[in-house]
Amino acid sequence: MKYLLYIPLIFVINCNRTIKPGQEEKVQFEFVNDTLYTYFQSGAIKCVIPYSDGKRNGIAFRYYPNGSIEANEIYYQNLQVGDAIYYYENGNLELYSLFDKNSDLRYRLELDSIGKVLTQEGKPFYCIVPKNLTKLKTNEKLNVNINCARIPFFNSELYYKVIESDGSSEFHGKYEIMDLLPSLKLEFDKTGKKQLIMIFKMQSDKHSISRSDTINLEINVIK
Repeated sequence: MKYLLYIPLIFVINCNRTIKPGQEEKVQFEFVNDTLYTYFQSGAIKCVIPYSDGKRNGIAFRYYPNGSIEANEIYYQNLQVGDAIYYYENGNLELYSLFDKNSDLRYRLELDSIGKVLTQEGKPFYCIVPKNLTKLKTNEKLNVNINCARIPFFNSELYYKVIESDGSSEFHGKYEIMDLLPSLKLEFDKTGKKQLIMIFKMQSDKHSISRSDTINLEINVIK
């Protein structure tokens, strides 16, 4: 079923930047198959936002009046998660943000219209260690997920290494960031204290960026 209305665009859907009083524009919108479509007065699509059970769920898109993409954001049960990517009208990256499953901001990268980095906060990856699972049963493995940013116009790689308490290397490797919502799963089957060292490298035609982090783990066997 479709609903077609004209309203002042004041409702909160992350479909607009901050609107000053008196600058509201009247935008046509409709719901089609649980997806909200909003339109500029010209008839061009402004936003596409999927809904499920009355909540934002899925990838939302926002467009400039000329049809080029302005932003795409990911929602789950009304929470903003994963990648949020914003573009200038010339197509260059303006802002990238990485949110975890709780909608906490993990990383933020802002650039000017010609690709120069303006600000950078946080790290473009984060680790998920299962709670209360550092004590393993015999022959059980500990799975650690590393969620990574996938930033447009950057080639990115994650280098990881696990160091045992005696200084020896348990394993190491490199993960190329290519997939949507990339996540690397590491399996641990050896007990004891260890360090997980991670280095995230990003390369564009203008910048080379590196961020690192270290996590201490202690894995024991339940007898």
